[in-house]
Amino acid sequence: MNTINEKIGFIGLGQAGGNIASQFEQEFNCLYINSSKKDLSTLNTKYRFHIPDESEGCSHDRDKAVTLAKIHYKKLMSEVNDKLYHQKLIYICFGTGGGTGSGMSSIFLEMLNAQFPDKYFGCVAVLPNDHELPKPQQNSFQCYKEFSNIDKLASVFTLDNNKCEDKFTINKRFYNKFKQIINIPNYADVKGNMDISELFKLLTTRGSIFVSTCDTNNPDNINSTIIRSCEESDVFADIERDKQISYAGFSLKYDINIQEIQKVIGTPYDIFINYNDANNITILSGLTFPKTRISRIVDRVNLNKETIKNNLLNTKTNRITDDLDFMNEFEESVKPKPNFDFKSLDDILKKYGT
Repeated sequence: MNTINEKIGFIGLGQAGGNIASQFEQEFNCLYINSSKKDLSTLNTKYRFHIPDESEGCSHDRDKAVTLAKIHYKKLMSEVNDKLYHQKLIYICFGTGGGTGSGMSSIFLEMLNAQFPDKYFGCVAVLPNDHELPKPQQNSFQCYKEFSNIDKLASVFTLDNNKCEDKFTINKRFYNKFKQIINIPNYADVKGNMDISELFKLLTTRGSIFVSTCDTNNPDNINSTIIRSCEESDVFADIERDKQISYAGFSLKYDINIQEIQKVIGTPYDIFINYNDANNITILSGLTFPKTRISRIVDRVNLNKETIKNNLLNTKTNRITDDLDFMNEFEESVKPKPNFDFKSLDDILKKYGT
């Protein structure tokens, strides 16, 4: 491993988080945490920790995940200390719509910051696509709202499952982009270089982080190509158009007109640039969290609000309470009436003789 790989680690929290972190298993220290043994068994990994849970998994129940974190926090902190002791920057990977990852991510981040104040903790958070059911959508909003309000937080990569029907393709694309950006300091050029400390500044700055890559053999359209790549992400939630940004990093094949690009992305506090012979990489750091995308999740939940309420209420009121006395009355009304009136069995016997 090179120096920067040794500084970065990943924790896969829950099934979605485990699938993301597994992309980095061969090059980074990774730890996998889940309340489901079955989910953990699907991963070919070195370090894993099963959170004891009699029911095996949280079943989209965020409150249950929080409870498990409270019960087992000492063991969780011990696992991180043992497996990721040397890593300076650790990304917690999780799906926002599930149970274990969605519910545990925020309290886990708070615990980690308190336990390891000399480390940075960021997120790789996955948003559900628009076709997901109301429960994952609701979980996603609650989860994102919680962790985005944590003060001590490094960069947050927000993967959007709307960008591709195959979530594993999104995971692979994210891995490729991340691998490209951590290789940036390996390039050296007399026109400019980006060292590890500058890359770390981009990765550890609080807020949303966005990475785009594009290739062009025409230096005349480099500016428009970079701008388009920032506006048409194939992995991340779309960036806000408020032009709020802390830092920008560029690894380039050709020179750019930074003033032209700033008209779209905003004016960063600082910019780091280097040059390479492969493609053009843009890193936007300290961005506003994707409020527009999150608001769409809220809209989808609100659109089905009455249906959700009725369906949930049905689980409490669903019972048979009506009586069926009217059936007895009905049966009496249709019962054939005898055409004679006997006062006793003797009368019947007398009728038919002895």
